[in-house]
Amino acid sequence: MGLLSKLQNLSLYGNGFSGTIPPSLSNISSLQIINLSYNQLSGSIPSSIFNVYNLQGIDLKDNLLSGPMPSNVSNMSSLQVINLRDNNFNGSVPLEIGNLIMLKELNLGNNIFGGTIPPTLFKCKQLQILSLSKNKFTGRVPLGIGNVTILKKLSLSHNNFGEEPKRLGKVIKSAYREKVRKELEWAFSRVANEADKGGVKPDVTACDPVRVTASVEPAMFRKIGWSNGIKKAKYRSVVSNLNDPENPDLRKKVLLGQIKSEVLVTMSAMEMASQKMKRENIKIPLTSLSRCLHDADLKEKASIDMFQCSWCRERKCTYYQLQTRSADEPMTTYVTCINCNNHWKFS
Repeated sequence: MGLLSKLQNLSLYGNGFSGTIPPSLSNISSLQIINLSYNQLSGSIPSSIFNVYNLQGIDLKDNLLSGPMPSNVSNMSSLQVINLRDNNFNGSVPLEIGNLIMLKELNLGNNIFGGTIPPTLFKCKQLQILSLSKNKFTGRVPLGIGNVTILKKLSLSHNNFGEEPKRLGKVIKSAYREKVRKELEWAFSRVANEADKGGVKPDVTACDPVRVTASVEPAMFRKIGWSNGIKKAKYRSVVSNLNDPENPDLRKKVLLGQIKSEVLVTMSAMEMASQKMKRENIKIPLTSLSRCLHDADLKEKASIDMFQCSWCRERKCTYYQLQTRSADEPMTTYVTCINCNNHWKFS
C-alpha cells in the first residue's frame, strides 16, 4: 500500500479487517485522510504515521487498538481531527498535543487513558469538539479551557475528576466575563480620540480605560449575575450601547465618572441609546399606530402558507410586520386568516 504515492483519502471503515495498522502507510506522503474505523484492528498506532506531513484527519474509532498515543503527533501541524474512541488506548495524553494549532476535534472517549489533562491541550485555539469521557483521567481540568472560546462540545463524563464539573462551569463562565472586559476596555479606549477640543480631552486622557473597565464589569456581574438566558441579553445591551459608533457621549460619561458603574447597569436600553436611536424609537409607536389604524397597506402584506390558523386549521394567511417596540427588539408579526378572518400576532 505504501506504493500508492498519489493517494489522498484512505477510507476502509466497516470491513472487519483484523491485524495491525501497516507502518508502510507513512510512505504515502500525499495522504490527508485515514479512516480505518469500525474494524477489528489490534496493536498500537505506528508512530511513523504521524510523520505524514499533510495528514489532516485520522479516524480509528471502534477497533481493538491499544498502547499510548505517540508523542510525535506534534509533527502534524495540519492535523484537524483525531478520533480514537472505543478502543483500548492507555497512558497519558502527550504534552506535545498542544502543537496541533489546527486541531478542531479530539475524541478519546471510551478508552483507558489516565493521568491529568495536559494544559498544553488548550493551546489548540481551533478546538470545537473535545470528548474525553469514559477514561481514567484524574486531577483538575486546566484553567486554560476557558480560553478555547469556540468550543462547541465538551464531554468529560465517567472519569475521576471528583467535583471538577462544578468548578469547570465557573471557568467557562469566567471566560465570558473576560470577553466582556475586553469589549468594555475597547469601548473606553476610543474616547480619547473622540473627545472634542473644548477642554474635555485633558480630562479624558487622564482617565484609565483599564481602571474604569475594572469598575464597570464587576458592577455588571454583581447586578446581573452569570451570563445566561435573559441575563446575557442585558450584558449585550450594555456592551453594544457602549460600543455603538453613534453613541460616544455614553462611553465618555462613563469614563469620566459622570455615569457611575452602579447606575449604568440599571439603565434601560432606551436610556443608554444614542440620540439618533432615541429619535428612531420615538417614531416607532407613532408609525405603528398609524399603520395599525389603517390595517397597513396591502402592498406590505404577503400571502403565505407557513402559518396555520388555530380556528379553521387552514394555511391561507396574510401577514405583515411592525416595529412596535424599541429598534433593537424583534418586530411583531400580525397574521390574518383569509378563510375565517381570524387575527393573531406574535413577536
